[in-house]
Amino acid sequence: MEAIAQQHNPALTPTPGEINWSNKTILIADDVKINYILLKALLGKTKAKILWAEDGEKAIEYCKSQNNIDLVLMDYNMPKMDGCEATRIIKEFRSDLPVISQTTCALGTHEFDAMTTTCDDYILKPIDKTKLIHTISKHLKK
Repeated sequence: MEAIAQQHNPALTPTPGEINWSNKTILIADDVKINYILLKALLGKTKAKILWAEDGEKAIEYCKSQNNIDLVLMDYNMPKMDGCEATRIIKEFRSDLPVISQTTCALGTHEFDAMTTTCDDYILKPIDKTKLIHTISKHLKK
């Protein structure tokens, strides 16, 4: 996994209006509706299809039933099943599916390490739009 702070160059990151992801589907796994609404708004101009899972179990269900999902933005703290466990299970049947952890600095070292080693990348909350677009772009190009 690449650290965003080391890889991010705002001058090289296209703006959402310059991106056409109309053929991409992004699953947002986050139990807080306002976080989903914010991420959907930030990604709106990219034309990507956006799906929402309110917990880790639903994220797994989506990834099993919809092979068209191109990327997952996974929150760590969710009810029923946390993002780390959900990502581990998703990777068992969709190892090539990029999962980007969206998390806060408030996680303890153990939790942060577990989440960042399970996911393909991470972005810290509060979400910076330029870093978000850069990180997603990097993984959708693979």
